[in-house]
Amino acid sequence: MARNSLEIPVEQLRWRCNPEGFRFRTTVEISPLSGFIGQERAIRAIEFGLGMDSSGYNIYVAGLTGTGKTSIIKSHLERVVERRCIDDQCKEPSDWCYVNNFDDSDRPVVLRLPKGRAKKFKLEMDELIKHVKTEVSRVFESEEYAQQRKRILEESQKKQHQLFQELERRANEQGFTIQSSPMGLMIIPIKAGKPMTPEEYLALDQAEREELEQRRMELMSRLSDSMKSIQAFEREARKNVQELDTKVGQFTVDPLVQGLELEYSDFPEVLVYLKAVKADILDSLDSFRTTGEAAQQAIPPGMAQEPSNKYKVNLLVDNTDTQGLPIIIETNPTHANMFGRIEKRSVFGTYVTDFTMIRPGAVSRANGG
Repeated sequence: MARNSLEIPVEQLRWRCNPEGFRFRTTVEISPLSGFIGQERAIRAIEFGLGMDSSGYNIYVAGLTGTGKTSIIKSHLERVVERRCIDDQCKEPSDWCYVNNFDDSDRPVVLRLPKGRAKKFKLEMDELIKHVKTEVSRVFESEEYAQQRKRILEESQKKQHQLFQELERRANEQGFTIQSSPMGLMIIPIKAGKPMTPEEYLALDQAEREELEQRRMELMSRLSDSMKSIQAFEREARKNVQELDTKVGQFTVDPLVQGLELEYSDFPEVLVYLKAVKADILDSLDSFRTTGEAAQQAIPPGMAQEPSNKYKVNLLVDNTDTQGLPIIIETNPTHANMFGRIEKRSVFGTYVTDFTMIRPGAVSRANGG
C-alpha cells in the first residue's frame, strides 16, 4: 500500500501547457514586460542605491555571466533619468573642452559650456584663425602699409646719413677721412685729398704724428658718440615699425575677435581666453604674415604641427547628441579608459605633448550623468 501511494502516473511526469488556458492567440497580442523576472532583492537594492542623491556612494553588482547585470542597471538608470526629466530635475549635461594657457602651456585651461556649444566654439575658433591668417597677410602686403613702413625707415636712414655726413665733414676739416673695413669704421689721415700711405705717415716728424694722433683721438670720440646715436636711431625705427605693426594688427584682429566676444559675453572664462588669444596673436604677427610655401618652409622638419595649433580647441566631452543625461557603459575599465590619457608625438626622437592631445575617459564622458 505504501509503495502504491508514492507512484506517479506517466502523464504527470512532465508538465504540459494547455493552450486553451491562454487569453490570446499569438504572443503579438501580449504587451512586453516592463520589468525583470526574478532577482527581486537585487532590483530593490539597485533602486535604493539609485535613489540616493548624496555623493560618495556607489553600487557594486556581482553575479554570473549572462544574468543580465548590465541590462538591469542600464534599464533602471534610464528610468531614473526619465523620471528626473519629467520632474524638471534633469539638468542638461555640460560640454567640456581644453584650451591653451598662454601664460603656462603645461597647465591648460578647461572650459565648461552648455550642451552643444563646445563643438560650435571649436569650429568658430578654427574659422577665426583662418580669417586672421587671411586678413593679416592681406593687410601687411598692402601698399598703404608698405608706404608707412618705408616712411619710418627712410626717416631713420635720413637722420643717420645726416649725422654721418656731419662727422665726415669734421674729419675732412681735421685732415682725415672715414673708411669702412671688416673691423668697422676707421679714421685715416689724408694728404693731397688721398688717404695717407704708411710710408707717408712714417715720413712725418714726431711732432706732426703726435698732432695727427691727438686730432684722430678727438674724432674717434666723436665717431663713438655718433655710432651710439645711429644705434639709437635704429632702435627708434624698430620701435616705430613694431608700433605700426601692432596698430595695424589691432585694427585687423579686433573686429574678428569682437564677434566671438559678443556671442560668449555670458561666459567670463571664455572672454578671458579670447582676450589672451588676441594678445598672443598681436605678439605673433610674423607667424601670420608668412603664407603659402613660405609658411610650410618655416615649420622645421619633423614638426607635424603649425604654430597656429596653440589656438585650437580640444573638444573633450561633446553632449550635442545626448538625450537626457549621459549613461556611459565601459566594458574594459582600464585606467586610461576610465580616467583618460595624454597622448604623445615624436619630434626629433623626443616625445612631446600638448593640450590638444588630452583624451577623455569614461568618468569625464559621464560627468553630469
